[in-house]
Amino acid sequence: VSEALVTDVTNKILPEIESWQKRPLCAVYPIVYIDAIVFNVRDNGIIRKQAAYVILGISEEGHKEVLSITIGESESAKFWLSVLNELKNRGVKDIFVLCADGLTGIGDAIAAAFPMTEYQRCIVHMVRNTLKYVADKDRKEFANDLKTIYHAPDEEQGYRNMQVVAEKWDKKYPRSMDRWKDNWAAVSPMFKFSDIVRRVIYTTNAIESLNSGFRRLNRSRNVFPDSKALLKALYMAADNITKKWTNTLRDWGQVYAELSVMYGDRLPPSLAERHKNAIIIYIAKGGDDSKICTPSDVLPISRHSPRIFSVMISVSPPFSIDSRDMISPFISDIPSLFDARRV
Repeated sequence: VSEALVTDVTNKILPEIESWQKRPLCAVYPIVYIDAIVFNVRDNGIIRKQAAYVILGISEEGHKEVLSITIGESESAKFWLSVLNELKNRGVKDIFVLCADGLTGIGDAIAAAFPMTEYQRCIVHMVRNTLKYVADKDRKEFANDLKTIYHAPDEEQGYRNMQVVAEKWDKKYPRSMDRWKDNWAAVSPMFKFSDIVRRVIYTTNAIESLNSGFRRLNRSRNVFPDSKALLKALYMAADNITKKWTNTLRDWGQVYAELSVMYGDRLPPSLAERHKNAIIIYIAKGGDDSKICTPSDVLPISRHSPRIFSVMISVSPPFSIDSRDMISPFISDIPSLFDARRV
């Protein structure tokens, strides 16, 4: 089959791609991941590097959705700002948490486009970059030490653990921990959340799995004839990958329950009405923190308790729960050492 014939056939999907790129989006996405992948593209006979700017959103129902794929020059915060502004033009009014790598200026770009959005630095990228120049014999121990930082119960302990790790390794690997110190403001937002939410927001695994499918295009084709051919290949790959996305994100009910408490005042009116009578069950490990409470009560607990499990039950009218037996179906996976108290 000639390349010209392939081009003619695939060009027929260009109107479909244009329509997909301009489709209206939801007003609110609780979590968004952004990343860029570099490809070799021929431009006027010269092979150049071009970046595919990929945005993956998690809807309020917990489904993954590819929001945008844009081809541009090498990755830059300036171009990311234009891509994020395009989301606004397509109807996105708010993003609660945006997860990204540590590209210079990306935090400012996010703040310019969505001033209320929290920028969470991708921990997977942080760990990967920290271990890049660490000897194989030290890598496992160093990686385990890094876990003490992002698995810490709160920000204060996490920062102390970071200082301990830096003191231990800086002599052998000078400046290896500088990126943690310099980017702490973008690392620390996750500490306000429970473990379940942290696992969702502090890693870009959701988009990495999508990008791994895109990277397979690189292995099958070293150079794309032009940026249009690259966009067509990415669109068809995304269409094939997303057909398998039939389930919601793992533990999404618990994740969204906590996010709705943290950012409830920013929910669209229809969603706020839907969840106004929700009961958030927070079970924390022992002590006075263990209780069942309504959303208005839960915020102080979620910020200070080291381990919290949550379940959201939409009910109308509201009711009180005074029996552990009544809530056992919702906390069957929680060890018996957790206590549930009456509201």
